[in-house]
Amino acid sequence: MNTVPTMTWASLLPALPEMYLAAGICVLLLADVFFGDRYRRLAPTLTLVILVIGAFITAQYGNVSERVLLFADSYVADPLAVFLKLFAFTVIAVALLYSREYLERRGMMRGEYYVLSLTALLGVFVMVSANSLLTVYIGVELLALSLYAMVAFDRDSGIAAESAMKYFVLGAIASGMIPGRRGCVQVRRRAVPHVAARRLHRRAHRHDVVPVDRAARGLLLARVPVVSPRYGQRR
Repeated sequence: MNTVPTMTWASLLPALPEMYLAAGICVLLLADVFFGDRYRRLAPTLTLVILVIGAFITAQYGNVSERVLLFADSYVADPLAVFLKLFAFTVIAVALLYSREYLERRGMMRGEYYVLSLTALLGVFVMVSANSLLTVYIGVELLALSLYAMVAFDRDSGIAAESAMKYFVLGAIASGMIPGRRGCVQVRRRAVPHVAARRLHRRAHRHDVVPVDRAARGLLLARVPVVSPRYGQRR
């Protein structure tokens, strides 16, 4: 008889970066709602503080020396995941610092931008530690839904609204290609042996057939937003 493992605070430490970031998003959202009108620079400053503390928590408490599985093997933490999360913290912090002048110049300095940025970062974290296609799906949707809103963030731009709508349609189509085949959603169990994979691709090339997995990857890549060079111009 299988027993359900008891979750303790120590066993959940590898997932602490995601839990902290989710709590930080809630704090930032509430702070912007109640104090955003009086303190215009509260959101960007608080966001950077959340990122710095999050990087410290990830390096100090979320760091693991070996592979750890959590939540019914749907979440995996390992040294590579920790490194990628720290790298993501750094990239988003630099991006937000460089985007502040752009937002101020166009009158788009609003707290929603920083809430969406942290939500997209949370989606990246979920995908980094995903060990199940369901977890991958949750991470992709967190990232994509935030990017939909960020593409259309300039409310006065018709090009931004059009780009967000096209991006949303492509993302909705791509979402249908993620569910697993044969009822299996675990990433490791879906791995195809190397020899069988080569044989499958040779057969597909011989009959000019595109494998389903390749088509799915192509549609997933379509979820990356492509911004028009005219995006900065106003109609």
